[in-house]
Amino acid sequence: MTEPLRAFRQRPLLERIRAWLEQHQDAAQAALRRLLGASVASQLTIAVIGIALVLPATLQVFIENTRQAARGFDAALDVSVYLKAHLPEIQGRTLATRIGQRPDVQLARYVSPDEGLTEFRRWSGLGSAVEAVGRNPLPGAIIVRPRSASTDPVAIDRLVQNLGTLPEADQVQFDGVWVRRYTSLVDAIARFAEILGGLFAVSVLLIVGNTVRLDVDARRHEIEIMKLLGASDGFVRRPVLYAGLWYGLLGGVTGCALLELLVLLVRGPVSRVASAYGSAFAVTLPSGGLILLLIGGGAALGWLGAWLAASRHLREIAPGQDD
Repeated sequence: MTEPLRAFRQRPLLERIRAWLEQHQDAAQAALRRLLGASVASQLTIAVIGIALVLPATLQVFIENTRQAARGFDAALDVSVYLKAHLPEIQGRTLATRIGQRPDVQLARYVSPDEGLTEFRRWSGLGSAVEAVGRNPLPGAIIVRPRSASTDPVAIDRLVQNLGTLPEADQVQFDGVWVRRYTSLVDAIARFAEILGGLFAVSVLLIVGNTVRLDVDARRHEIEIMKLLGASDGFVRRPVLYAGLWYGLLGGVTGCALLELLVLLVRGPVSRVASAYGSAFAVTLPSGGLILLLIGGGAALGWLGAWLAASRHLREIAPGQDD
């Protein structure tokens, strides 16, 4: 054990912690100054990292917004139970109350024949045809909405089958197949986004690793001198790790700015399309969790990429080694 190291370990614990923190602060500041000193190359690297991070993040924002839009399709998941003709209204309302108590049902609403006729006239525009019949041909019905946790295909199919076995039911209708297909498509896109995010995370590691390798090669003689003076690999590696951290952190911030810009650019056109279809849907900005993931994930990937590259290349540099 060298004398300086022995003297350092004999110092009080708080003093050693303070000195360790000061070393990390100096290394972080030195790495940032070196990064800003090579402005053009550094900015290009940060921009590439930002673009690599923003691509899967954009897909995630799309998924979040499509799932938000899908929440407005709850009515399409309703199951319509048409009751037998001439069933007394009191029995229909009692049956609706009993169905609403099922654990897989969120609510059940009884629609009388008169209420059904009123809705039919309002939405179909065929009021004159109904009046020509001379009587109300519509039976009573119960509108059943499954619980949100039971909107998977198996649960809904089981609910429809159970409702169809009721003696008071004449016909059970469910028209939410297209909603199932929509949600299945969104789930597939979400899985694709996860895979794409993993691939771009690897690309960030490669970008930072290659940048660190070039930095280590440029400082080869400086590192050899530091090792001759007794510096450990950990001490030599510290500013390199902080350089990777800065690259990833600034790349994450750049990705967040690009993501916000992209959302603002498409928000207006999407709102106009939604209003044309009578919807108030609007594209939402990235969530706070996604922003933190971009920035924190970028910093973590930068640190990891720098550590992998520096650990490998620093072992290849020995004091007094010829070029």
